Amino acid sequence: MDLVSTSNFHATLLPGLLSVILIPPEHLRTCSWALLNLLLYGGCSVECRDGEVDVSAKHICRSKEAEVFSMVADKDGITLFVDPNGIKVFEFAQWRAIQIHLGPMVAEFPGVISFLSQLLAEDNISILNMSTYDTDIIYECNLEKAVDCLQRKLSRGVHGLKECKDEETNRRLSSEGSESPVHSLGPASPTPQSPLGLSASSQYLAVYPASMVLVRLKKDAIRDSAFGLTQLLLLTNAPGIAATSLAHARGFWCYCETSEEISLIMDEDCLTDFSEAAVIVSPDRWRVITLCGRKYGFDETGIVAAMSGLNSVNTQVLNISSFCSNVTLVLEDALDESVACLCASLNLDRVERL
Repeated sequence: MDLVSTSNFHATLLPGLLSVILIPPEHLRTCSWALLNLLLYGGCSVECRDGEVDVSAKHICRSKEAEVFSMVADKDGITLFVDPNGIKVFEFAQWRAIQIHLGPMVAEFPGVISFLSQLLAEDNISILNMSTYDTDIIYECNLEKAVDCLQRKLSRGVHGLKECKDEETNRRLSSEGSESPVHSLGPASPTPQSPLGLSASSQYLAVYPASMVLVRLKKDAIRDSAFGLTQLLLLTNAPGIAATSLAHARGFWCYCETSEEISLIMDEDCLTDFSEAAVIVSPDRWRVITLCGRKYGFDETGIVAAMSGLNSVNTQVLNISSFCSNVTLVLEDALDESVACLCASLNLDRVERL
């Protein structure tokens, strides 16, 4: 269902509910078979999706209701955004997915997701965000409020959003003590420090050492990517490789599938595990910056806006939300400037190079 549709901006509500779950590192090996089924096969057949066969309670089907499936691996384990059909034994809040498609305007408006998340935060709406090869996915628990906010504030498309952003920037620059992007979240935010919540001394930025690539997996050749995906999954936070370069290569990756595309963000060194004929690789190289120090609740607003608010830095930004934290990817050449900008805007003085 189209929420907002203009000549250069589309926000679409994708069908089906989603559950968000975390599998801690100590349980990854135990869950590896189920995760591989989700990743490579969806655990179901065409007959299952069409409702023509009886589905048992143990059956994990990630496409019965929802067409989005995402998997994010980081130091906290693996976060799944998945159709709730196969995990009904768990009592999780259910989310909906909104797909944001910017088209060619994205190059002219690189901070759109940061500003869009600020608009939602102003209405006290918490989101999770996933950047893919062509689009952005916003996961939202309070659907009615989010739809109302998007339709009110995006009726003029990207051009209107850009004008609104420019007006906000001018107001921020003309007001006293408003140098930090965190303080521009608006009066409806819980507090000006809501993206951090605790004292800045308890939190810090961590920078992954690996150079990352954004890859599109060809859907008609997904089986040719089975070996590479299996390597990523089974070696994520695997014991015995914690101090090796292999651990860093599998320390962070993100898989996101919709009805239109399959995107994968991973260490450049992992490309050798994938068939060249099965992938399309973006020429850019990215570096990972993550916010550490505590776990961030689903009801907290402003986190995505704060971590992707790099308006003063000449870089594109990808954003990935996980169960416990938020990850920002910036172009490799802009890493140092981006880290400095985030430290200043979030009032942090600690950076760890992993």
